[in-house]
Amino acid sequence: MKRLDVADLAAQMVALWGALGSCGVIAPLFFKRSPTVQERQEWGKGIPWVMLLPPQIETDSFATVVACIAGAMKQVLPELEPEIAAVDRALTQDESLKAVLVDYLRERIIRKGGVMREVPLPSGLSPEAVGFVTGTAARLLMRAYAKEAAAWFTAGEWHRGVCPVCGNYPVFAVLQGEERARHLYCGLCGTRWRFERLACPFCGRQDGQGELLIWEEQPAYRVYLCHECRAYLKAFDAKWGEPEDLLVESFRTLFLDLLALREGYQNPALEWSNLLVEPHSLRLED
Repeated sequence: MKRLDVADLAAQMVALWGALGSCGVIAPLFFKRSPTVQERQEWGKGIPWVMLLPPQIETDSFATVVACIAGAMKQVLPELEPEIAAVDRALTQDESLKAVLVDYLRERIIRKGGVMREVPLPSGLSPEAVGFVTGTAARLLMRAYAKEAAAWFTAGEWHRGVCPVCGNYPVFAVLQGEERARHLYCGLCGTRWRFERLACPFCGRQDGQGELLIWEEQPAYRVYLCHECRAYLKAFDAKWGEPEDLLVESFRTLFLDLLALREGYQNPALEWSNLLVEPHSLRLED
């Protein structure tokens, strides 16, 4: 497998996310109703909105988003565009394949018990390309979902380590305000929510006995390590300036993910398939 500098991968992902800017608004998800009283009560018990009010995934809208993703790939990563284009063609030319891919997308969004059910893929389609396309489409579509779901709750009502909207673990965090309050960030739907400053969002440990690493060259960035569950979480300290886009910050700091990974730590929210690369194929700059 070709070796790639993690800095080059970060630059590619930032450029691709910029090229994808219009894809998330061309096919938003729609809902026919707001949550019922009972659904609000269930949410208060810790069930994220996506499990209570699953998004309506309209096949033609999904195909439109995939076509937009293929166009962005052609612009930013032309060497990978043929595999993505094959997924695009499957959505427009084969009804049975269309149903399979929509099912795959649903699994990327709604993971019962936090586990993605395996969906058999037909031959002729690259599993990596399907994973990237559905992962990217899920991220774009779920941001439309999260915008609507934001009206269903207030920031102080949720105190769990998973996203109140989609149930995913955080991929990043930001420290804000005079109290340096920590707000977790969901890389799937873009939701932010407040969480205990020193608690681990992955295992719930609250004794503050983890480890905090600060990047000396750019002290706005830090990594929280939990020795209990061997998970890590990157963070940005907003006293150095408000980040424009936390997902972009997450891409820019992929070298921190790689360093943590090599030390035996994991972040379950980071799916390398969404980056079209395996971490062992990456190298850090000297």
